[in-house]
Amino acid sequence: MAEEIDIMIDCTLRNGNVENDFQPATVSVDQTNGKFSDRILVIGTSVETITFGDLTSVGYVMLHNTDSTNYVTIGPQESDGSMEPMIKINAGEIACLRLDPSATIKAQANTADVKLRVDAYDN
Repeated sequence: MAEEIDIMIDCTLRNGNVENDFQPATVSVDQTNGKFSDRILVIGTSVETITFGDLTSVGYVMLHNTDSTNYVTIGPQESDGSMEPMIKINAGEIACLRLDPSATIKAQANTADVKLRVDAYDN
């Protein structure tokens, strides 16, 4: 089979006289082994690694900060094990990432623990 994963993004900006629509075509991606992980992780205020269960070659990752108040930062692991903050997901927001399978990503909540929904698809 081919094109087992479909990614659709529809983003619209309306702010006074400023308008923009970002609606690229659906991206269809091949997946080799039919594996995925769908989990809720409790991310604390200390840096921690985001894990993907039994997945061996993570590709697309969708992150949903389900907290109603606090944000969470996401970033790659540095050589010393720390995190370089790169992505901020505010309360209730989402992010979609295409990871290099060799990457290790970390997360850290801002003020209090947040529940982060992590949906990941193996390549």
